[in-house]
Amino acid sequence: MDGMNGIEFLQEAKKVSEMVEMIVVSACRNKDLVLEAMRSGAFDCIEKPFGVSEISATADRAVQKRIENICIQKIINILESSVGSFDRGPVDDLISRIYGEDGNTFAHSRRVSRLFEKMLSLKLKGVDQGDLSKMKTVAFLHDIGKIGVNERILKKKGALNAQELHEIKRHPRIGYNILKRINSLKYDLDMVLHHQERFDGTGYPEGLKGEQISFYSRMLSIADAYDAMTDTRSYREGVGAETAVSELKRHAGTQFDAQLVDFFADNLYSLTS
Repeated sequence: MDGMNGIEFLQEAKKVSEMVEMIVVSACRNKDLVLEAMRSGAFDCIEKPFGVSEISATADRAVQKRIENICIQKIINILESSVGSFDRGPVDDLISRIYGEDGNTFAHSRRVSRLFEKMLSLKLKGVDQGDLSKMKTVAFLHDIGKIGVNERILKKKGALNAQELHEIKRHPRIGYNILKRINSLKYDLDMVLHHQERFDGTGYPEGLKGEQISFYSRMLSIADAYDAMTDTRSYREGVGAETAVSELKRHAGTQFDAQLVDFFADNLYSLTS
């Protein structure tokens, strides 16, 4: 470029907007140049020649990072403007402000956290109440990554296309990356990351199988699925408790831990009353 090299352009672009993620593409293999680009705010550096898949994957990671940073800043702003925090103060109020106008996700998440708390208390008798409170709060935030997903996709009534499904599948990792930045919530965050994993290994985001998935994540996935099935939304009626349990049993050993499904079914009245 006349009068300006790539590093200088990068530096000037960052002055205009820090919100822009910059990817440097160069045929130069000078490590010092790469380091300078990264120090100047580049998201990543790609060497020529490159394939379309490489540039696409790098751009995808850059977009995800930007979404996560925006969501993290939103949560930090809410926490800083609140008298309390997740350790002290009205947790429901804080979390409702984080979910914003997405009242359905907030209500669903609150019910799931309460159901998860009952499951844990009944399954692990004598569990420490302080630990239980923290895990309940993390369960409350299991879908927080959805604030980084396009609202149009979340509210779509029909089947999702491949791109929309890809966007939805981002939410566990987005949520995990958001919450790990909040000191008071650094507690069993694998629950958030892995609540969409399946017992047979076909879930996401990491394709974990069986007991590779943490006990708490396996328990949370059952509470999550049960509430999703029984909840009535604007575009569908929720099913009854017995129908929902039948569905859990039908997917026991594939989507869900069969032993935990049996535990849930055997204690349904205590857990849902």
